[in-house]
Amino acid sequence: MRLALLHYTSPPVTGGVEAVLGAQARVLREAGHEVMVVTGHGAGEVVPEIDSRHPEVEALAGLLAAGQSAPDAFEDLRRRLAGRLGPLLAGRDVVIAHNVMTMPFNLPLAAALGVLGRPRRAGAHHLAGGNHRDHPVRRPGRPDSIHHQA
Repeated sequence: MRLALLHYTSPPVTGGVEAVLGAQARVLREAGHEVMVVTGHGAGEVVPEIDSRHPEVEALAGLLAAGQSAPDAFEDLRRRLAGRLGPLLAGRDVVIAHNVMTMPFNLPLAAALGVLGRPRRAGAHHLAGGNHRDHPVRRPGRPDSIHHQA
């Protein structure tokens, strides 16, 4: 099987995310799968706008978090991401998108993956709702309840 592992950010200092992706890629390769890693920067196929710290992505995320609408900027970035990812992912049987579909850091990326027509799996290795260290304050009701509701 030809797989793509995709993550919305890859910080310059290796941390937990990189360890998870590296281990997953290694195990999948040992099982006989062809694995391609797609990231915003670092090792693998690089598409800078995947990175949640890309200036354009951060600016758009800030607007959206503030409740402002930026449909033209959102659509432009979504279209560019789909255009860059389409050829990379075209030959892949499955795309495993780590935290892309479960975290709000690069919504145009999630939207781009939705239109590419590739089978997708939402990989999640950051569950803030279930980890008191990552999410120490919980208040009843929304929006806090979103992280730990079934």
